[in-house]
Amino acid sequence: MLKLFQVGDGFLVIGYVSGVQRAHRFEQHDVNFFFRDGEMLFREGETASTFFLVREGQVALELTAAGHARVTIQTAGVGEVVGWSWLIGAHLWRYSARAVGDIRAMAFDGS
Repeated sequence: MLKLFQVGDGFLVIGYVSGVQRAHRFEQHDVNFFFRDGEMLFREGETASTFFLVREGQVALELTAAGHARVTIQTAGVGEVVGWSWLIGAHLWRYSARAVGDIRAMAFDGS
């Protein structure tokens, strides 16, 4: 779980990886994206270097199960952060994120 706090002109992201708290400060936060219903923010298995703050709408977090269609494991809404995979290990998306309805999100470069 990531938590995002506005600090002055930037943002502070705090997350827990294997029980250890990690904090990162981001100064630039002006990259806004609009996704239409069904568009993918990112896909499971691809390189992870960005995370998103949901500003409007909802995002479905999905996993691909062997021999099955994608399964929604969680839905994130306004004010929530999606895309924690850039914090750990191989920096690959561990799940996919799909817009549920039209959404607006702020993107942060985690690389």
